[in-house]
Amino acid sequence: MNEPRPRPPAVTMACTLIGVTALFLFFSVTGLLNDWGSIEMQDALEPTVKTLRDDGYAVSLQGLLDALRWVAFVYVAITIAGIVLCVYTLRRDRSARIGLTVVAVLLALVMPALGLLGALQAGLLFACAATLWTSDARAWFAPVAPASSTPSPFAAPPPVQPAAVEAPSSPPPASRPEPVRTAGLVTVIASAFALGASALYVLVYAAASDALIDAARDGIVGRMLNDGEIDDAFRTTFYMCLAALPLAVAGVISGALLLAGKRPARVATLVVSWVTIPAGILALPVGLIGSALALFVITLLNREESRAWFRT
Repeated sequence: MNEPRPRPPAVTMACTLIGVTALFLFFSVTGLLNDWGSIEMQDALEPTVKTLRDDGYAVSLQGLLDALRWVAFVYVAITIAGIVLCVYTLRRDRSARIGLTVVAVLLALVMPALGLLGALQAGLLFACAATLWTSDARAWFAPVAPASSTPSPFAAPPPVQPAAVEAPSSPPPASRPEPVRTAGLVTVIASAFALGASALYVLVYAAASDALIDAARDGIVGRMLNDGEIDDAFRTTFYMCLAALPLAVAGVISGALLLAGKRPARVATLVVSWVTIPAGILALPVGLIGSALALFVITLLNREESRAWFRT
């Protein structure tokens, strides 16, 4: 086989910059979602609402907040996808390079909203996206062709060696592929975190729901929601955490069995991951992290080396 070319430094730099930007936007957008609908945000959006109304659009402040909330949810998912795609692009995955290019362009479209520095960062993201398609980058991402050697017609044929009779022996067990190990660790850690957080909320709500709701009314949540909405939000979160407990337990068990190399563990982990994706979407915005991690685990377990290892 031909030796693969070393990764161009420009590709490393481009992936790093896109990943850092995605991480920055992830924390920025999730921070905004935590304070969504605050007095400061409403005051900042009032001029925009007034301008849209003057232009003839029937826009309300609440309607604009709802629309921007969904845009924020979408960009949380995009930033998570960007971080994951950066890793796979650095590992020479050609499909990930296409996805990362799209993510870089989408991130660049919102960066000018942060002002002059954001506009400069947008230009840098466009440059990073273009860097992934330079001649050096294309050569590095190109598949490595096997080395072919044509035997000389004048070469003497190799001597025929008598076949040695050996006792049949079982092949040594193949080592666990890295994607399987990564999928198991991600599943166990994420499921354990979800289990602990859900159990803690269920216990606190069951033991002191009134005190919890009163504290929320006196804080930022009280300025965003009325009393009835706060009660509904906390009650809904309680039932969602209650439903998440068995799913988290199943994730911990399936991930541990996956690390142990048990044959049914792959199917069990895939089932848990597929269930986690819609469950995480329902638990916006925090649940999107679980959905992204579940999609990451599914991708790892569906790689050929992972499937082949569980077939042996």
